[in-house]
Amino acid sequence: MKTRLLPALGCALALSACGTGILWKTPIEGAALNGSPLPIAAEGNNLYQLFPVGTQLHLRKLNSAGKEQWQVAVDDTLANALTSPKLRATADGVVVGYQDSANKQVFLKGFDGDGNERWFSDLGEHASETLDDLTSGSNGTVTAAVRLSGTLVNALLAHCQDLRGI
Repeated sequence: MKTRLLPALGCALALSACGTGILWKTPIEGAALNGSPLPIAAEGNNLYQLFPVGTQLHLRKLNSAGKEQWQVAVDDTLANALTSPKLRATADGVVVGYQDSANKQVFLKGFDGDGNERWFSDLGEHASETLDDLTSGSNGTVTAAVRLSGTLVNALLAHCQDLRGI
């Protein structure tokens, strides 16, 4: 009886120690209260987060304690609202995909782990582009699913093997 009680007691104590709770909160200074959802992505002990400021999109990096490491504007040259943001973390940094809702253009942008822009792509000229999804592979590849209209192609998969060369 005692041999069965000891493991059961150990499990009960372990489960009670794993209760839910908030580990930390980090406010987003200047973030708009409405607009696109706030995507997040994790890589190792770092957390990346997209958030709107006015009509613009910003990116920040938090450490495992919730302390902001840096914050950058993703694209401060567009005057129109950015919609459908996607965020994927890689071992080398983070990739952001977003859409200009007025001009119907999709953009991809890669940042290193320090918030420096590494590459940028606008996927060319199409009558209309819609960003459906974005994914990254463990080897650094990035694939974007984009719907096009006004052409014979209805889906474009942009597959980037080496992000530094784009």
